Amino acid sequence: MPTLPNWTLSQESRTRMAELLRTASDLGLDPDAVAGGGLAALQVLIMLKRATDAGEGVGRERLIVQVQEMANRLDPTAHAYLLRQIQGRVLALLGHNGDTEVAHVTRGEIVVPKPL
Repeated sequence: MPTLPNWTLSQESRTRMAELLRTASDLGLDPDAVAGGGLAALQVLIMLKRATDAGEGVGRERLIVQVQEMANRLDPTAHAYLLRQIQGRVLALLGHNGDTEVAHVTRGEIVVPKPL
């Protein structure tokens, strides 16, 4: 479990924050990196989850813009790893017709869909 920031919080708030950090892995983010990014990173995580759950369309696009705006609050020197992860998820969310992932492939490689 990631180390929670050393903030003065009620037990209920700590529990909710821990639950939120557990969702980071499902979204492709390192929970420890999110915890280390403090409040700005937690806000990015919340907006990224909302964007992921929004489905395709204008609503998702607005949420993606908010994710990017919030990510700009993170120090790129201190949180480069987390920012790369966030950028990857944003790119994946920009997919259409069910596309949800970004892949690195070499020219000539063939990607075969699972149904085949």
